[in-house]
Amino acid sequence: MNNRRGLVGKLVGVIILILAIGAILFVVPIPHTVSYNISKEIPAGKEYDFSLDIPKGSTVYINLSVSGGVNTIFFNIVSPNGSVTRIGLVNSMSYQFTSYGGDYTFQINNGISLFTKNVTGTMVIHEDTPLLSYDTLAQKI
Repeated sequence: MNNRRGLVGKLVGVIILILAIGAILFVVPIPHTVSYNISKEIPAGKEYDFSLDIPKGSTVYINLSVSGGVNTIFFNIVSPNGSVTRIGLVNSMSYQFTSYGGDYTFQINNGISLFTKNVTGTMVIHEDTPLLSYDTLAQKI
């Protein structure tokens, strides 16, 4: 009789442990940061594009500097809904925004310059999201 109570207690304990782990992974926001280095040589009249899937509510920090001749280059942020934020970049820039979630395209455009430009900087994405979400699991399956 005592063995049966011990087994039921262990089973209840395991179920509670599984529920607690699930709550931590799916509900509790855990802050984490992802950093990308940007270093690109862009010839005159050319453009460099890259895309990132940024979770909803993430704060994105962008710091860029440019060298190599005169004239402005443009840094464009194309959000998932198609709106474009265009920033003229002469020497350096810092920009911060909060993500609506989705696939963002970033463009560094050297279309109006006569010289090759060297663009360097960082992009830091700070997420306050749960480690797992139902969307993340659906993408992996």
